[in-house]
Amino acid sequence: MMLASALTGMIDQCECAIFYNTPNSILVSDEISKADDIKKEKTLSPWIYHELSVLSTIRIREPNREFLMHGDSNLFEARNELKVEYDVSKFLSSMITLTDDAIVQWSKKNKTMNHSLDELYRIVCPKYESRR
Repeated sequence: MMLASALTGMIDQCECAIFYNTPNSILVSDEISKADDIKKEKTLSPWIYHELSVLSTIRIREPNREFLMHGDSNLFEARNELKVEYDVSKFLSSMITLTDDAIVQWSKKNKTMNHSLDELYRIVCPKYESRR
């Protein structure tokens, strides 16, 4: 619970979250859901489930660009054989897809680190500029 609380607090303080969807993070839809024509995306990781769940519930707010540096902490996760699947479809469906083309476009436009996320937001979410 302490780790989950710490993760939740850190996620809430982040300006941007990028979920890297790999075959090891999200499972390919199983045959039953394919037959039912339902796209189910599942993970075996309770941590990915928790992080995506938090991302779907935290507030979107204007970023605070005053960065505070904290000490490094090394966290080790014990792995065991119990595999529980967590359905994360609803969390992933509300996220913006960051394509390879968008990353290339971002890297070409981004020549400085000053407010580089603003440029990424303009590329993947054209409505971003009108909210500011």
